[in-house]
Amino acid sequence: MKKLKALNILVTTVALVLLLTSCGGDDNKVATGGTTGVSNTFTDGSHGTAYNNAMALSCGNGGTRLPIRQYYTTETSYNAYKIAYSGSLTSGQLTGSATNLFLGISSDNDVLAVTKIASGSTVTGYNIAVSLCSYTYNGTPIISTSRSIDRVAVPSGINITSNTTCAYDFVATTLMNLYIGSYVIPQSGYVLPSFAFTIRFDPLYCR
Repeated sequence: MKKLKALNILVTTVALVLLLTSCGGDDNKVATGGTTGVSNTFTDGSHGTAYNNAMALSCGNGGTRLPIRQYYTTETSYNAYKIAYSGSLTSGQLTGSATNLFLGISSDNDVLAVTKIASGSTVTGYNIAVSLCSYTYNGTPIISTSRSIDRVAVPSGINITSNTTCAYDFVATTLMNLYIGSYVIPQSGYVLPSFAFTIRFDPLYCR
């Protein structure tokens, strides 16, 4: 499902909710998931270049790139091509050598960067950087720094695959659920309820 399609469905649903509910108190939630910034040190310089180039891509639909949100998983043993298989991600970053880079992108140029972290010859886990693009509908922020992201989940895990053409590997088709906090519209005082939607990431092919 493309993000734009999901958001259009979401906005229609929110509009119906607002018609059926009266204005209430502020139900804004505090964001608890994802530290901002990234401090990966890649053992291969080309990985660092590819990472920086991906994070510098222009957003689609006139959006702007939001601060990077950083998570990690230590679930590495399901198979060689699926990580975070329980669906849960932990806020923060693992330390160690960044040995492999996997890149994925959405239809709106949101970026999912997965970095394999090792201590010597042992894989300790994966750092997961999520770079979202802002999205506004009729002047109302849907994806924005003014709205919290309460939780991020990957219900079917993150799929990764090797590649011999690019200077990095790929995030194969992966669905990520974002849980967005409620928002008070300043002009009217209406409260947009919290909601969830799904972003689909596919491989970021060589550029």
